[in-house]
Amino acid sequence: MFFVFGGVRLLRQKGVMVALADETGSVGLSGDGNTEDTSENAGDRMTPFIAATLASIVILIVVSFLFGSSDYYDVGFGAFIVGLVLVLISPQQQGEAFNAMPWSAILLICGVLTYIGVLEEIGTIEYMQNVIAGIGSNLIAALGASYVGGVISAFASTAGILGAAIPLAKPILQDSGLSAVGVVTAIAISSAIVDISPLSTNGALLVANAQGVDERKFFRQLLLWAVGVTLLAPLVAWFVFVVIGIW
Repeated sequence: MFFVFGGVRLLRQKGVMVALADETGSVGLSGDGNTEDTSENAGDRMTPFIAATLASIVILIVVSFLFGSSDYYDVGFGAFIVGLVLVLISPQQQGEAFNAMPWSAILLICGVLTYIGVLEEIGTIEYMQNVIAGIGSNLIAALGASYVGGVISAFASTAGILGAAIPLAKPILQDSGLSAVGVVTAIAISSAIVDISPLSTNGALLVANAQGVDERKFFRQLLLWAVGVTLLAPLVAWFVFVVIGIW
């Protein structure tokens, strides 16, 4: 996939950028592959508001790590509190930040995650478990579980979907000669490797932060990548960790 999407060309452009930077000390690579002067960025300095923002992120992470499992603390509400404090510190900067937010990507991810939550709530994952359990061949059932994990994860984050995808292996491993580690590994890899999908969290963040490129074209490229990986990765992971694992 790296070579199909022009990886060699990118490496050559990087080589040119590094060579020019060595000569001038102020050359960067623009979004269209051309070199441009980035010396104006050298004037950027740490401001009190930036420091407060970074400190707030660290505090939120530490508090979430310590009390995230508590019934008295909600990570989302904590993030809102941090945002409110930052607004009060520097209200004049919030308008620009608000306008710069990638709302299209945010709404896309929220909608997809809501849809996945509805599927889990109405019993779709449990239904897939029963379907996989009904397959006569445990080997084919393991392949099906890998594809289910990959397809679902292409529309959501891996961290959120692994808890639903891994239980798919439960009916396969009961009274089965397959390696439990191999089956779970195949499902986990199939679910994780499709995260570049623009319909999942990581892919949407890439689309939202793309600069110097056509956003629609970039979205289509990521979607094409995701389709190819979703079709091939579960098959390869299943063959390597389950089929070869049997041998």
